[in-house]
Amino acid sequence: MEKHNEKYDIVYTTEGVLCWLPDLYLWARNIRHLLAEDGFLYLLDGHPFFMVWDEDKLPELVVKYPYFSKSADADEWIGGYACEPRKATNYSWMYSVGEIVNALSQAGIHIEWFHEFDWLYFQESAEKQVKDANGNWVYPEYKDKLPFTFSLKATIR
Repeated sequence: MEKHNEKYDIVYTTEGVLCWLPDLYLWARNIRHLLAEDGFLYLLDGHPFFMVWDEDKLPELVVKYPYFSKSADADEWIGGYACEPRKATNYSWMYSVGEIVNALSQAGIHIEWFHEFDWLYFQESAEKQVKDANGNWVYPEYKDKLPFTFSLKATIR
């Protein structure tokens, strides 16, 4: 297998990628391998706290995906921003905030900052969400109350 040895000033991971990764620690090691010594990782994704809720029942808060689940969640449909909905088996994984932080730390990556936001970067429910002044999607009843998205910046120690 060929090894990629280029180094980058910025590694950008964003908007719904973490749940598709079966090995978060491998992801973090790959980021460490790709980062230049003075480079940084920028990560923006759905907050793990948001990821527990049953998306069909929001804004009602019903846990569908256990926060501490260690098994893959299988689904028979795929679609959304990537393609029209179609029948296809796919898997997703739940990671806690601690697992994200620990994977990066164990790879030798230091978190400079971690931010949490009460908005989503996508529209989950056309009838229940509205756009805020910045163009982000919010559930009005949870404004300033619950985290839906997070971001972090991390560098090599």
